Amino acid sequence: MKVLILGNLSSFWVKEFVQYVMLPLGAKVFLKENHYSGTDYYDYYNKARVKIIPFVPIPKWLMSIPKIRGFIMMHYQKKALSINAPFDVIINMFVSPEELSQAVSYKQKGTRVYAYFCGSDIIRCSKLSCLRLKSCIKRIDSVICASSSVQDAYSQKIGNTINIPYITIRLGMSSFNFIKSRISEDHKSDCKKELNIDPDKITICIGYNANEAQNHLHVLRQLQCLPQTILNKITVLLQMTYGGNEEYITKVENVISSVGCDYKLFREFMDMPQIARLRLSTDVFINTQATDGLSGSVLEALYAWGNLA
Repeated sequence: MKVLILGNLSSFWVKEFVQYVMLPLGAKVFLKENHYSGTDYYDYYNKARVKIIPFVPIPKWLMSIPKIRGFIMMHYQKKALSINAPFDVIINMFVSPEELSQAVSYKQKGTRVYAYFCGSDIIRCSKLSCLRLKSCIKRIDSVICASSSVQDAYSQKIGNTINIPYITIRLGMSSFNFIKSRISEDHKSDCKKELNIDPDKITICIGYNANEAQNHLHVLRQLQCLPQTILNKITVLLQMTYGGNEEYITKVENVISSVGCDYKLFREFMDMPQIARLRLSTDVFINTQATDGLSGSVLEALYAWGNLA
C-alpha cells in the first residue's frame, strides 16, 4: 500500500502517525514537503525508508503574479509527485485548503483521500477558508478528527452541511513513556538541575511553541506587575522550538529579559527525552490560546504532575 501524506513534516504528530500507525501496517510512505516546512525528522525518516518528496521552488517573478502562480505551483508539485504515483491513499494532516485541493487533484482511480483535522486547523479556520474547504471535502472519501472537541468544531463549521462521513480517532503519545520512565521522588529537582535551573525556584512554562497565538507577551506583561520579591523566586520557561518567526521570537526575548526574573528560552529541536525533562521540570504550565484543542503538550504537562493554568 502506497500512502502519500501532505502536511507539516516538522510536526510531532505526523512523525508519530507514520511511526506507530502507517509503518506497522506495512505501508510504503511518501511525505510531500511544502513551501513553508522542512522537517526536524529527516534522520528518522531516512532510517525508516520514508521518502520525502521535496518542494519544487517557483521562480520569484512567477510568484509575483497572483492570478497564475497557483496554477503554476500546482503544476510543478504534481509533476514532482508523478514520479511516485499512483498512490493508494492520500492523507492531508493539519488540513489546509491549498493542500487538500492538491490531495484531490492527485487522486486517481482507486485512490482514497482523507482529511485529518488535528486541532487549530479547524478550530481557528476562518469563514473564507471553511468555504474553500467545503468544495474540496465534497470530493474526498472521509474526514478524521483528532479529538471530540475537534469533531465538534468540524461539525459546527463544515460537517453538518456536507454528506461526507467523519469520525474521531485519537492518536497515542509516545512522550508519556519517556515521562513515566523519569518519574521518581526527586524527578522535578533532578530535571531542573539538568536544565541549570535553581531547583528551589518555581518554574512557569508559557505555551508550547513560538506561535503568536500562544500569547506569550500578554502573560509576560502580567508577570511584570508582580513584586520583585516574587519575581526573584520564578524561572520562566519558553519553548520556542517551532512555529512563529524570528521577529516575534526576538520581541518575546526582549520582553522577558526586562521582566526581572530568571528565564530559559529553548530554540533547538527537542527529542522525546528532552521534552520529558522539560515537562517534568515545570511547576506551572500556562496555556492562554484563545482557541485550541486538547493539545499533546497540555496532556504532557498534566501527565508530568504539572499545574495547568
